[in-house]
Amino acid sequence: MSIMSNIKKSYEKFLQNLTDANKKSFGNKPLECCDLNQESKTSTKIKKRS
Repeated sequence: MSIMSNIKKSYEKFLQNLTDANKKSFGNKPLECCDLNQESKTSTKIKKRS
């Protein structure tokens, strides 16, 4: 195989992994900024250093 074919396959695999991770995190519904901001505020806790 040529180098370009290997790069293309690697990139396609990366994109598929990214797609799967996004589906796992966000589901299949359309993303809306208000929904995402609400979820991040409730699930993320910021710890203050003393």
